[in-house]
Amino acid sequence: MTKTVIKKFWDTSIRNKVMLLTIVACLVALFSVAGGIYVFQVRNFRKTFERELRALSRIMAENTAVALAFDDAKTAKEVLSPLGVKPEITDAGILNSEGKSFATFGTQRKLSPPATDAPAGIVDRGAFWTVVEPIVMDGNRIGTFFMDADFATPRRNLQSLFLYVTGVVLAGSLFVVILLTTQLQKVISRPIQLLAGASNAVARDHDYSVRVKPQGNDEVGVLTDAFNHMLEQIQTQDSALQAARSELGRRLDSLQHEIAERKR
Repeated sequence: MTKTVIKKFWDTSIRNKVMLLTIVACLVALFSVAGGIYVFQVRNFRKTFERELRALSRIMAENTAVALAFDDAKTAKEVLSPLGVKPEITDAGILNSEGKSFATFGTQRKLSPPATDAPAGIVDRGAFWTVVEPIVMDGNRIGTFFMDADFATPRRNLQSLFLYVTGVVLAGSLFVVILLTTQLQKVISRPIQLLAGASNAVARDHDYSVRVKPQGNDEVGVLTDAFNHMLEQIQTQDSALQAARSELGRRLDSLQHEIAERKR
């Protein structure tokens, strides 16, 4: 199968080879760049997502400290309610110093709450992250704030957007490449096509007066000059051969005429 494909590639015209190789090279370059950008975007998105969660958890811990200190669960729940503006936050809660639930927010997916002495940080649970932030007042830890964030959905949205943008850029790039390659064929393959056409004409009609106009001074131009010089030499030799044949025919006719006269 591979040998067949390679043979078909080598047997195709130079025009098609140039276009195919150009498209393949551009695709490799585009996919390499796209892959690098994707890796950078995912890593940058992860760091930004983590940084925003940490900042939000510190703010919520500071804002709920007074409500927890005065055992005001209603106020604490009201402080947690603005988390609803961030769709990636699915759950949040406050634990008192004894590890009991003080106030909650969200869907309550029954994930295990952190320990009362859990340090500040993020626990990566795969699709969901749990953010932990101690609630401190006057230097003493009086509770723990924690929240669960959906990491999978925004990451999936980023991937979908990236694939869409990449697809649009790829389609536009291919269109431009094909357009430019079609125009560049005049510079690259046109002189070779002229040489091939002249060769076919000479082989078919035995017309050695054919000449190919040089298209430049590059390798193809040198080849064109050599081709024209070769035809010029062949034409000279052919003319000399034709003249010799004509002279031989004339002498033969004269000899036959002389023989015929003697027989009479």
